[in-house]
This record gives sequence, structure tokens and C-alpha cells, in this order.
Amino acid sequence: MSTRDPIRRDSKRWVPAAVITALICYWSLVASPPPIPLVDDIVSGGDIASMPSVTVHAAVVPIDVSWFDTRHGLAYAALARSLEYALADGETDTTRLLPLVFCVTICFGAVMEIGQLARFGRVASLADVASNAVGAGAAITLSAGRRRSFTPSSPSSDRT
Repeated sequence: MSTRDPIRRDSKRWVPAAVITALICYWSLVASPPPIPLVDDIVSGGDIASMPSVTVHAAVVPIDVSWFDTRHGLAYAALARSLEYALADGETDTTRLLPLVFCVTICFGAVMEIGQLARFGRVASLADVASNAVGAGAAITLSAGRRRSFTPSSPSSDRT
């Protein structure tokens, strides 16, 4: 009977998660993240007419979402999806994997916010933690909704 080791099964699956984690650490603790011009303009109500080939449909939102930071949402959505990809081993049920990925992503975001308390010129914010949770939750929800699995294909030696 072999033991399951999802971390060493295919180390290449961890590369996206490691890169995204490193970028989040750098932009959280060292430098400010770069702006996202198209997204920032749409969120702030900029001049959308000057943007080429962009169709925007307005939605009625009954709550104030001015606290939401798009960069945080996108970064932590990418982190959640990359962690899901890295941890998918074909043996773990998604009902157990997705909550784990969500919790790990949110805890990592909270640690980054706490780390910003030690940096001069950076501000830790609960709104940023909430933006992280929204981004990770959206990625997890879309993943569960599609029922798409990042299960690695079985090696040819197992097909006997």
C-alpha cells in the first residue's frame, strides 16, 4: 500500500502557486502593486467610451461596494485557482479540497495584511481581507459550479 503525497507527486503543478504567492508577498510587503488600467477605469467610472471594443453592462447593486479592491480580488482569485490546481491529486474530493483552498488563501491574505503593519507607508485593512475573501470565494464558486477538475492524468504504467 502506497502513501499519498500530493506535494511531491508532480512538483511542476506548484509553479503557478509559487509564482503568484511570491508576487503577492512582494506587492504586499515591498512595493505597491502596479495599476490595472482597464479594470481600474471601469470600477472608478472612468471614460469607458475611449476604450477600444469594450462593452460594459451596468448592474444594480443594492449595497455599497466601494471597499472592494479589484487588485486584491484578482490576485487572491488567481491564488485560489492555482492552489486548487496544485493540490488536485485525483483522490481528494472537491467538497474537501475547495474549503481547504479557500481557508488557506484567506489565512495567507490575513498574514500579508498583518505583515503590512510592520512596513512604513503601508496600511493594513480589513476591507483588503474582505476583498481577498471575495476574490477567493468567486474563484472557488466558479470552480465548483463548473465541476472542473485539475486531476492529473494517470501514468501509462497504471493502465495494465
